[in-house]
Amino acid sequence: MLSAVLFCALQTPVVMRVAVTVPVDPPQAATAEVKRGRRFLFWRKDPTVTLKWQASPDFAKTKFTSKGYMVYRATASGEFVSISGGALVNALKYKDSTVKKGVAYQYRVTAWLNGVQSKPSNPVKVIP
Repeated sequence: MLSAVLFCALQTPVVMRVAVTVPVDPPQAATAEVKRGRRFLFWRKDPTVTLKWQASPDFAKTKFTSKGYMVYRATASGEFVSISGGALVNALKYKDSTVKKGVAYQYRVTAWLNGVQSKPSNPVKVIP
């Protein structure tokens, strides 16, 4: 919040508060690692994708505690949808255990800092 004091024609001070939104840098170098599913006796374990990224450079410069990441996933024909349950992820990785073998997925991560969302990270494509 930026405050400014202005003087009108009668030299009476007028205080104005203006909200300033500063862009947040996106997470860097997103990568994905696929762990293949296994078959054991009569049950089969589905594959998992672990998405990792480097912290947003803005996080090191701030004292705000309201910060984290939002993880998005899309299939080849769909749009990106949040898969982190609408909650911010406070780690630099996210494990997606809801993927299906042979389906192409894309992931993106955005940083959130004090209610401001960054642009998305580079997309990461995987086929488990």
